[in-house]
Amino acid sequence: MVDDSVDTPEGYKIKRYGAFGEMYGIFKKRISTLHTDVESEIAVSLLADKLRVPVCPAVRTDKDTVFSTFMYDFQKNTLSTSDGCLTASARTTSLET
Repeated sequence: MVDDSVDTPEGYKIKRYGAFGEMYGIFKKRISTLHTDVESEIAVSLLADKLRVPVCPAVRTDKDTVFSTFMYDFQKNTLSTSDGCLTASARTTSLET
């Protein structure tokens, strides 16, 4: 892709596709210092884990960036996991080791 990022209306690049470790996904930068969008994305991922709802894992890569791993299987129209459910421990061990 020539330009694989997403800009805000103000022109800030807040999303880009890439690899983190051996995973492929999307990096999302904090919209502004007044927003909690990074923390919210991680919180939603952890809440989904508690509720046993399949979700793409989200981890913080630095203080202003979250990385979401692409886990969607387009052929099956489902999230692709080895055990059928993404857990918090699977998220942290696969992305932070």
